[in-house]
Amino acid sequence: MNEFNLDDLERDIEERNNQLKEDEKQGIQDIVKYFDRMHDKLLSVNNIFIAAYLALIAFKKDVPHNLLWVPMLNMGLLIYIDWRLMESSRRMANKGSMTLELANIHSRKGDHTNLLSLLSLVSTIVETILFIKYVS
Repeated sequence: MNEFNLDDLERDIEERNNQLKEDEKQGIQDIVKYFDRMHDKLLSVNNIFIAAYLALIAFKKDVPHNLLWVPMLNMGLLIYIDWRLMESSRRMANKGSMTLELANIHSRKGDHTNLLSLLSLVSTIVETILFIKYVS
């Protein structure tokens, strides 16, 4: 008959728990990495739009000069988001020394960063629509 070994079962459960914790940690790191990549691409597209708006203003006389503020503000938003992500990574590195209350506050700040990321994506789409409108 198969003998039931409690030590083997406990060791197996502990290994699975450790693997789940490692997978969770890797998942969080991947999320930050993907957000960082998305923001880098949006910032690159935004820089192209700044140059394109400058060219559009120079070549077309009916384009308002204030339109250049749209990509400039969007770039400022993207830089602010990158700074918040950097601060979030810094806090994650010190998470073991935080109190529970402080960890909850920083968790809510992370939620706001996600909303800002969505706002930056929407503002880049609006920027694209405005550019297409004035090019045509």
